[in-house]
Amino acid sequence: MEERITELILTRLEAQAIQIEELRQGMDRRFKDTDRRFDQMDRRLEHIERRLDEQAEQIKELRSDLRYMARWLFGTQFAIALFLLGLAAKTFYPS
Repeated sequence: MEERITELILTRLEAQAIQIEELRQGMDRRFKDTDRRFDQMDRRLEHIERRLDEQAEQIKELRSDLRYMARWLFGTQFAIALFLLGLAAKTFYPS
């Protein structure tokens, strides 16, 4: 009788040990999957960061170009205004 109880307890302990091992393996798989996902996210974030850096550089170049164009337009408008003032002065005050 005692042998039967001991055998029953050992069987249950073995079953629990198997369950614990399966749980541990499942946790290991989940941790590996999580690590893999974090690695993927790190790579994606690095890629996004590189693209943002490239876009920031392009924006700087565009700003520089726009500044140049604005100065050029202002200079052109100023030259045209001076020309028109000179033309008006010549028209109204002929020499």
